[in-house]
Amino acid sequence: MALSAIKEGGPATFREIIREASSLKDGRTLKVSGLYGSAKAFLLSRLFRALGRPMIVLLPGDEEAEDFAEDTRFFLGKDLVYLYPSPEVLPFDAQSVHPDISSKRLHLLDRLLQGGGERPFVTVSSGRNLMQRVIPRESLRGKTVDVRAGAEQPMDSLMASLNDAGYSRMSMVEERGEMSVRGGIMDVFPPGFDAPLRIEFFGDTVESIRPFDISSQRSLREMKEARILPASEVVLDPGARAKARDRLIERAEELSLRMEAWGAVSRRIRDGQDIAGMETLLPLFYERLDTFFDYLGESAVVALIDPSRVFSEARGFEASVKEASEGLDAKKAFFVRPVELYLGAEDFISSIRKYPSIELETLRGEGLTVESSSNSDIRQEISLSKGKEMLFKPLSDRINSWLEERVSVLITAHNKAQAERTRELFAGYGMDIPDKGDGRDILDD
Repeated sequence: MALSAIKEGGPATFREIIREASSLKDGRTLKVSGLYGSAKAFLLSRLFRALGRPMIVLLPGDEEAEDFAEDTRFFLGKDLVYLYPSPEVLPFDAQSVHPDISSKRLHLLDRLLQGGGERPFVTVSSGRNLMQRVIPRESLRGKTVDVRAGAEQPMDSLMASLNDAGYSRMSMVEERGEMSVRGGIMDVFPPGFDAPLRIEFFGDTVESIRPFDISSQRSLREMKEARILPASEVVLDPGARAKARDRLIERAEELSLRMEAWGAVSRRIRDGQDIAGMETLLPLFYERLDTFFDYLGESAVVALIDPSRVFSEARGFEASVKEASEGLDAKKAFFVRPVELYLGAEDFISSIRKYPSIELETLRGEGLTVESSSNSDIRQEISLSKGKEMLFKPLSDRINSWLEERVSVLITAHNKAQAERTRELFAGYGMDIPDKGDGRDILDD
């Protein structure tokens, strides 16, 4: 259960903030302070609904981003809020990103590339995740295959496209990035899907597309079409491998490295084999990488939660990139040019400043202020009341006090059962709490 108390008659109302945000131009910033806890997600959800534009919300850390994404999903729904996850590897670390994480990142980049589909959505991430450069837009677009039921699309042609997009042919599909073929049936497990797809052909025509369960092999439902993304950001087709080896040798000469420092990597690239930490070699496979902001589009709005910490973390990440590269240089190990793989802190900040931005701080500062409370004192009172008969009396007293002051009080629960239990709980204190539906209904109040 979460509780948020927001005084609409305070120094600034949400309506005033929405009005100010609606008139924001590129490069201008609206500062809002005084918001605690989930009130930030509530405000930004209302802003998103009012503005009707793509929004990227940046937080200082990955755990904070995950928590904020969950709060925002309550108000907007799962289909409008996406987390751009951390790769969970250190700069230049010789460890590959987990396939599930890579899949989510690629899927989100593709959604942005398509302009958010039929409607815009909210992306949530820690700031430093946006500092790692990504696959160029044209490469992602060029390696993506659309499959439609009823369309003429020969299996051999589709198989060649998937091979070119980095899929490995196996006897049975179990992991993302794998495909298998038997008779007139092709199985493929692309990024962005929770289950692999079974594509059945009748001659050169796609007869059906169905996700299926790996364990039982049973089809789950029928689909009209499927968008199959490349298996990963690094696609090891022959042309890319040849160019990557040339760039590898050029960089090795620049670092004055002996062949034993880079020869094994060169051979694995030549043979199309996976390399641990392949993502750190991304610049070798493309002429120039893009940034997350290249995918974001011009109509987006950027929101920063605790911006001073977001920028501080960005500078810390830049320092860790420098430290890691210097360590590898001292060991005479191979690494790509840092500027080709990572954004510097100032470039990251400059990229944000090109968009209209909204900065949310808890402590009162510049700009508009909203009156809200952290409710930490209530939690402490309840904690001290453990074992007593009227455990939640401090909370019911506070809510009644807020209502007398004409404060809007919203009590949220994770599911309908918990919401009903909460209503029953407060009924014991003589309070009748109306059911306001889900979080999206609250935004319309």
